[in-house]
Amino acid sequence: MATRLNTLSRELNIGIETLIEMLNSLGYKENYLTDNSKIPDDIAILMKGLYSEGISLFKFINMISFGMQFFPG
Repeated sequence: MATRLNTLSRELNIGIETLIEMLNSLGYKENYLTDNSKIPDDIAILMKGLYSEGISLFKFINMISFGMQFFPG
């Protein structure tokens, strides 16, 4: 199955553009993501896990700045 970005953004209480930027920053590369785009469930679970761990924007930026990539590309 797959999860739509608009559903995931509502669950995480963040905007679509923020979610798309986070996915791209983490290494998830799709040509064109919209609110109706679907992502695999394992990636949706990863994003939910990041938020359930209470990751702050500051921690997220630090992870990205140190080159951590979650999705091999």
